[in-house]
Amino acid sequence: MKEKIKISEMFHSIQGEGATQGTSSIFVRLTACNLQCGGIGTIKDKQLHNGATWRCDTIEVWTKGKSFTIEKLLSEFDKKEWIHKLKLGTHLVFTGGEPLLQQIQIMEFVKQIKFLYGFKPFIEVETNGTIMPSKSLINNVELFNCSPKLSNSGEKINRRMKPDVIKSLVATGNKAIFKFVISRQEDWEEIKTEWIDVMNIPRRLIYLMPSADSEKQLKQNQKTTIDITLENNVNYSNRLQIQLWNKTTGV
Repeated sequence: MKEKIKISEMFHSIQGEGATQGTSSIFVRLTACNLQCGGIGTIKDKQLHNGATWRCDTIEVWTKGKSFTIEKLLSEFDKKEWIHKLKLGTHLVFTGGEPLLQQIQIMEFVKQIKFLYGFKPFIEVETNGTIMPSKSLINNVELFNCSPKLSNSGEKINRRMKPDVIKSLVATGNKAIFKFVISRQEDWEEIKTEWIDVMNIPRRLIYLMPSADSEKQLKQNQKTTIDITLENNVNYSNRLQIQLWNKTTGV
């Protein structure tokens, strides 16, 4: 167990977004991301750049963290009685940042849970869909919460759009959903023409979520997002964590 995993925070809460919204979940937020939603420079000045209309709401968390050996991480889970919760059905959610930057470490952690405790928890991985998951990870993950980034993220298209990765996740069937952040009506046209039509993403797997990093923004953007959802026969995702705790993280 020599692999070290870099973690920003860990906490037990409910899943706030996507298909498993409301589910008891243990979140392991991994450090680092290969994208900067909000535009290049947003990490330093907290402003919007490059045409972005929203900013990642956890940048200040995943840019910090510390390294754990797999053995130490398992010890922490034991102390918090999280292994018992996972055995009872609580989901294990790897989030970020971008968790697939550390998919080898994720797999080592899961492998050790199976070896030491004799079971495998329900695993969710939240990803931006730009890094190819290994076959081993696909086989062990119950759900990929994939959040592809639109032009409203301020990221260049060649960095945020990787069709081969998206198609591989679509091919997993019910193991992946695709959650898009909506900040304006034009976002839907981009989703339809550049993602659904080109990459054949079934509408039953599409979730639209309001852009928001505060309760106030969530309320402002909900109606537009719900209207687009109803007009186009896709799914709506709330952001329960913002609705319940506003800007607080780690809850």
